[in-house]
Amino acid sequence: MAYPVLISVYTRLRHLQNCIESLATNDLAKETDLFIVSDAPKFPHHKEGVERVRDYVQSVKGFKSVHLFAWDENKGSSESIRTARMAIFEKYDAQIFMEDDNILSPLFLTFMNEALQKYKDDAFVFGICGFNFDIPMPKTYLFDAYFMNAISANGWGYWKEKYLQFFNNYELPDFKSKSFKVYEKQYQKPANNLRRMAKMGLIWGDTQVTHYLYEKKMVCLFPCISLVQNTGWDGTGEHCGKEEGLMDQPINETLPILNYPKNVEIDSNWADGIQHFFKYPFLGKLKTALFDYKVQLKNNLKR
Repeated sequence: MAYPVLISVYTRLRHLQNCIESLATNDLAKETDLFIVSDAPKFPHHKEGVERVRDYVQSVKGFKSVHLFAWDENKGSSESIRTARMAIFEKYDAQIFMEDDNILSPLFLTFMNEALQKYKDDAFVFGICGFNFDIPMPKTYLFDAYFMNAISANGWGYWKEKYLQFFNNYELPDFKSKSFKVYEKQYQKPANNLRRMAKMGLIWGDTQVTHYLYEKKMVCLFPCISLVQNTGWDGTGEHCGKEEGLMDQPINETLPILNYPKNVEIDSNWADGIQHFFKYPFLGKLKTALFDYKVQLKNNLKR
């Protein structure tokens, strides 16, 4: 049985079309129940875009079934996704989530379903990620996938029991504590994002999960070569600025993932690469702060 897929959408019709078209190329698409969650317009001028997306969803084919969660009132992206996720968990013990700006490899669903089956009973494996960070593969690494105490929500799968354990128990850290200082030193970007999230009173699930994994010594499985491309860096993403160079990351479309790591443990070479990727220079922090300011100013003007 293929696990269900949940896609979060809003007004970006073309992004969603590209996402759906790429997902439909997967061999397991016809065995997959597809769920799409559409939040209601936050502002009046978003109404037309939301309606166009919902109309398109009604025409989607190529999957075992297609279901639309169409909210009548705006919940905000985090609550919108959470509500749909919990509804799906009433029937399924695991699911795969992505946003509408993800382009999927034809190998994506096979990898996700195989890995969700393979590691479902391993207490240390929290989830399966289809996206890999843009870091070089260590030359001496022998497997097709690796474990890391981090997450990318650009196409990832998770089990009900483990997810609910996180959801019901996660608490923000004491940002002045020694333990958080250690985390911040190793994972600079995720730590900074956690501070930003708390400051703005928001909920960013992937930011929380990365910290949770670090604290609980749990891991996610990643493919060595990404099976997902994120096109949200065109300036349309809710949490992304405009970095078109980040949309050119190649994805694996032809090489099946067959050789899984022998042990559930973090490879030191991958860990070094991830920590280097997560470094956050001053100019990067300044750019992020400017982006947050512009978003807040834009939202205030729309009210």
